[in-house]
Amino acid sequence: MAVGGPERYPYIPLRKAIERARQLWNSANDHAVVASDAVQVWSFSPKASGGSQTIAALKYYGLLQDIGANESRKVKLTEEARRYFLDERPEKHAESHKYFALKPRAFASLWEAWHAKPPSEMIARSNLKVDFGYSENAAREVLAIYADNLVFANLASSDTVSAVGHDLEDDDTEWEQAGPRRSGHEPKEIAMQEPQQTAPASRPALNEVPAGSRSDICNIPEGAVILSFPESFSEESLKDLEDWLDFQKNRLKRWVIKH
Repeated sequence: MAVGGPERYPYIPLRKAIERARQLWNSANDHAVVASDAVQVWSFSPKASGGSQTIAALKYYGLLQDIGANESRKVKLTEEARRYFLDERPEKHAESHKYFALKPRAFASLWEAWHAKPPSEMIARSNLKVDFGYSENAAREVLAIYADNLVFANLASSDTVSAVGHDLEDDDTEWEQAGPRRSGHEPKEIAMQEPQQTAPASRPALNEVPAGSRSDICNIPEGAVILSFPESFSEESLKDLEDWLDFQKNRLKRWVIKH
């Protein structure tokens, strides 16, 4: 049973985090940069939630670190990240993938419980909710990201990984910027996820488009796939959507293979 609430977790899988780290490496090499400049490298505005979430995610994976604090705060790629981008040998990259994939404490805990063979999706979600304290939506996200990391890092149950779960006790800034404030002591990554949930009674019918939204339908032999979206949104929101669609694409690939 989780003590003190569920572990925080990065909102993107490792493959995407390494892409973001590489963008920062290409722009700043191993120099420290002002945090607001770093998020603009990823095409986010300084106040966009995606930028704050990305900084937090890279820190969870051990790819990014803070230099200074408050007004003088900067971010810099870690020594492990620097070596990753300098060393082009595939076998070294493979070793690093295993290390980074389990660096977040949430995933290190799942590795201890499951290693590379999680139980079936339904049972795994139940375990995440009952034993680890995650909400329904967070359980789905954690399971999907963990599964993606296992595949990307080519982790096998026989692997011995030296990564120690990394806790970001001083990263409230990222999470407070990443999501709306909520009362109580709910873990901030859950606060970020929960607004996506709505009560069943408030959901529109599948063929009903909410006011102020547009939709597109792709008909496949198994049924209709419906995408609903606002009539207009910012460039920052478009970047968030692109990341989310990439993530959902990887989830769908795993679903096809499994079923």
